[in-house]
Amino acid sequence: MVRIVDFGLLQALTQSESDPSTNSNYDPKLISLAEELRPDIDYEALYDKPALLEGIKRGCEDALAVVILAWCKRITHLNMTIPRFILNNPQSFNVWGLRFVNEIALQNELRNSDLPLAQLQYVEMIPRDPGSAIYWELATPFVHLPSVKSLAAWRLSDAAPLSNVWLSTKTSPDEDEDDYSLRYFFHSEDRSSNIEELILKDSGLFDASRGLDDLLSCPRSLKKLTLWPRDSHEYFGFPNRDELAEDIISCHESLEELDLNFDGMSGFSCQDAITPPLRPDPVAVKAYRRCTRLRRLACPMMGLFSDGENGSESGHYEMSIVLDRLPKSIEYLKPRKRHFVDKWYNGRPYVKPFIDGFVGLLKQAVPGGRLPNLTVLDFTDTFVDDPETHGIEKMKKLAEKQGVGLLMAQRQICVTISY
Repeated sequence: MVRIVDFGLLQALTQSESDPSTNSNYDPKLISLAEELRPDIDYEALYDKPALLEGIKRGCEDALAVVILAWCKRITHLNMTIPRFILNNPQSFNVWGLRFVNEIALQNELRNSDLPLAQLQYVEMIPRDPGSAIYWELATPFVHLPSVKSLAAWRLSDAAPLSNVWLSTKTSPDEDEDDYSLRYFFHSEDRSSNIEELILKDSGLFDASRGLDDLLSCPRSLKKLTLWPRDSHEYFGFPNRDELAEDIISCHESLEELDLNFDGMSGFSCQDAITPPLRPDPVAVKAYRRCTRLRRLACPMMGLFSDGENGSESGHYEMSIVLDRLPKSIEYLKPRKRHFVDKWYNGRPYVKPFIDGFVGLLKQAVPGGRLPNLTVLDFTDTFVDDPETHGIEKMKKLAEKQGVGLLMAQRQICVTISY
């Protein structure tokens, strides 16, 4: 009984190998396999069924993957490595496994029974090439399969150049360019989904394309959202913070875990108290407190602080934590400021106002306080367990008194050996 399937790199046929006019010595077993599969893929398909069967007869790994997806109906976990798509090789865009999944999603909407992938719960998508991106709509069929609860995708992007490539490339001269996207992308009036966990790492999601907005608008009860965006390539950008805040708020009734890993707003340097005004992060200001079921939050540390927007007469900006930005439901809080840990012993970041702020937060971790449910404060991406740093020991003692688990990055011990 097959429940877990991990498709590594599945080789597609080259353009010459996929040409049915070329001579080929078929393996009789593969011919038999293709014929046995025929009735089980007899849908009003948006993929080219004869070409799929031809690929199976020729031993194409990518086509043979469809046999597993079609016949192993108790699969619960599926890992797929997405190949690199080459602009001058249209055949590289022909991924039978993805096309078949899209077809099953469409058949499911038609309420057809006994479909493949009906028990699939966990999906993971990883690009073969670490430097390439996966066009975001390739993930949409998985989101709409009936039992899928968790989707994890790496390097998903909705960048316009990537979209243009997918919507204009045909895998054969006979394909209708207008309908090409239907072969991969789930199109439906009912965009609802049963997914509960969405993990997007190294993603690139832009404002104009609104891929993230579409993905988050589908789940009826999304419980966990992980978003680790990138901003280092034409395919990888960062959505407007106001738009991102609205996207998160759209899930506020069900969201229980939120994991955000990105830099704080630009325009602020934490070196000393004489700094430019801190630009408020709309995600922290607007979104967190709206998520009243939120139990676990990992987020940029700076979003939890304010400088009052005005400096004192001496030119100093007084940093203070804003507890009202957090919902009372929080049990686990992980503020992130990796720069502090990386520079702890080389540059000594100015951390006093932030440690003081979290001391104030810990004082509210009591019944009747602002954060009565807090049980863990995780500083492994923020502070080092360094007793020589002002406030560290005070914070540790207060956490123990309040019954809050305190986690910090470990000290680096340097040993000098003399000869």
